[in-house]
Amino acid sequence: MTKKKKKRKKRVPNGHLTQLPNGYWQGRVNIGRSEDGPIYQTITRKSKEELEALILYQRLLYSRSKLTSRSKMTLAEWATIWIDEIKYCLIGETTYCGYKSFIDRHIIPFLGSKQLVSIRREDIERFIGSMQRTSKGKKPLQPSSIRAAYLILNQIMESAVGAKLILENPARNISLPHQKIKERRVLSSEEVKRLFDTLEEHYPEWYDIYYVELMTGLRRGELFGLKWSDVNLMTGDTQIRRTIKYLYGELDITNTKTNSGKRKIVLPESVRILLNERRPNIDSDWIFPSLQDNKLPMNPTLVYEHIKKVLKLAELPYVQFHNLRHTFATQAISNGVEPQTLSNLMGHKVVTFTLDTYTHKTIEMEKRVAVFLEDYLEELEEEEE
Repeated sequence: MTKKKKKRKKRVPNGHLTQLPNGYWQGRVNIGRSEDGPIYQTITRKSKEELEALILYQRLLYSRSKLTSRSKMTLAEWATIWIDEIKYCLIGETTYCGYKSFIDRHIIPFLGSKQLVSIRREDIERFIGSMQRTSKGKKPLQPSSIRAAYLILNQIMESAVGAKLILENPARNISLPHQKIKERRVLSSEEVKRLFDTLEEHYPEWYDIYYVELMTGLRRGELFGLKWSDVNLMTGDTQIRRTIKYLYGELDITNTKTNSGKRKIVLPESVRILLNERRPNIDSDWIFPSLQDNKLPMNPTLVYEHIKKVLKLAELPYVQFHNLRHTFATQAISNGVEPQTLSNLMGHKVVTFTLDTYTHKTIEMEKRVAVFLEDYLEELEEEEE
């Protein structure tokens, strides 16, 4: 019985090419060197011509910048280093938990076993596609979640470029599913009045919380993180210094999320008066203390369930407590507050974010435009006469 001759690898100037039993072509190219010897990258393509061109490109790409043995680490290994050792100190605990969840639940299961140097653009595209499909009883992710997972993966790969583990980021400029932008639901002036009437009648102890929120637009954690020492009750000058949240059942008090979040605002006169009236009745350092222990601030998560009850009693459509912040911003824009001033009040990093978020039209805006146009046309008619 004669032995079957092995198909000899074809040597070409661009590298070593071999045709596989399935008809595809495979080649490899030297991309670096480790203590044990050269580091090769294996590439497979359908046509020989495509493979030759790609190998030539890779040879040119790596000719001046050779990689090391660290480039052989898998995406799972680098993602763990990135989130736990690099990113952890730069983001808040809540953001960390969100990133970690996307990495563990989506990125690592699909791409984690691949070496960093072997990940290609098509791998990223297949990853995006996998999140859009239903598999093993799991529903496809929403476009917003797919975008979040991609942005995290892109940061991981970009960081690998910075660490010289790879030369190019294959996740750059990937097409993502279209995301429908939902208009932020805000309360109208009439709905706000009904909300406060309901609070006054049924939940007077919560009235001040909702009033301060709607008149300042503070983030929920910033609102419950206010201390009396932050407020000058004579002038209304207020320092926003901290934010609070409960993580894993424990109170977490931290500085505001960004440098722009740490800011000074001037309270509206009605809020200043309200806090002056409230002060003698509150035996706590916190303006809104816990109902169980006045040495602690109120748990911000309590407002999630409470606002449902209030809105139901008021016969108003459901909105999250955070939407009261949007209501404040929208009313401010409607009443002519300049975007830069509003951006400072909201604690945004850049004014463009404020403009992109809150320049949608309101009924009040439309009415003002209509009145303006009517007056303008009347003036034109009078000039013509």
